Amino acid sequence: MDLLTVPCNLLISRQWVSGNALPQPFLKKIMDDTRGNIIKGDTVTVKCVTGSRTADKFFLIHKKENGQNETLEGSSGEFLFQNINSEKDGDYFCKYCEQTSCSAFSTPLNVYVQEKFPRPSIHVSPRRVVHPGAAIKITCETHRSNITFTLLKNNVPIQISDSGKTLSYIINEAKDENNGYYSCTYESKNGSSVHLVSAKSNPMKITVLGLPSPAMTCEEDPNDSRKFIINCTVPSNQKYKRLDVKLLNGSKITENSKDFVKDTTVTFTVAKPQYVAKKYFCMYQITNDFVDTEDSFYSNEIQLWEDGNNGVFNHQKEKCFLIDVSLV
Repeated sequence: MDLLTVPCNLLISRQWVSGNALPQPFLKKIMDDTRGNIIKGDTVTVKCVTGSRTADKFFLIHKKENGQNETLEGSSGEFLFQNINSEKDGDYFCKYCEQTSCSAFSTPLNVYVQEKFPRPSIHVSPRRVVHPGAAIKITCETHRSNITFTLLKNNVPIQISDSGKTLSYIINEAKDENNGYYSCTYESKNGSSVHLVSAKSNPMKITVLGLPSPAMTCEEDPNDSRKFIINCTVPSNQKYKRLDVKLLNGSKITENSKDFVKDTTVTFTVAKPQYVAKKYFCMYQITNDFVDTEDSFYSNEIQLWEDGNNGVFNHQKEKCFLIDVSLV
């Protein structure tokens, strides 16, 4: 029987006689999962929403996947499904009546009951590739409640938590032994009416890697006496898909960045400081697998400053001395 074909016994009723006199309602799901996933065992309310304050009868039509229809009737627009299962899969329509007038059917609301929890999310902070000794935090999250989390490393459980919707795992000092693929999953707590497990999260690869620091030198720009040239030399044996060399100030904030192309040395030009010494560092960053980045250790420190005593430019002990032109 077609969904919009009204059962014979209802055709006799005056509430169904006058077709489209009232505005069309719409259906919505009310549930705890803010993402809208319906899981076997959930409690779900399907509500027929109208602008009417005097509606006295509501009809919910369930068009099942086998083609059969089920009709529910109520005096309120809310229809409660407790401990829901896949028998409630399908499209739902509703209509409402006021005395002798009835609305048209709503547009369909599809209900699909999943037999598995959706996969949790997993995040690694500050990044997935870190230096030895760095701190790493792995966080697993879900919108579900009353669950138990399991964190796995290379598919072997390493931590279990039932303290809430989040699992946190902290590595205080990263070592080679922390390298590997991390993922998480969760399941219903013991004693739940329905025991379900989730799909496994996406794996996150953590790499502990100490990239050697670049070398750094400086010289006065032969073409412009108002500037310095800073050279940052990257070790030539680094394998990479993309490599960026960064020039940082004394606070280790990036001031300039260049793509590494062919030569092992990248050159930056900076203005000579006036009256106040300036410090610079450089480092390089490798991008692997188009997503993960690896940072090198910082280079030696370069200091640029004015030297008003000898009136000459010097390069000594990894420092560049700038003449004070006001004294020449």
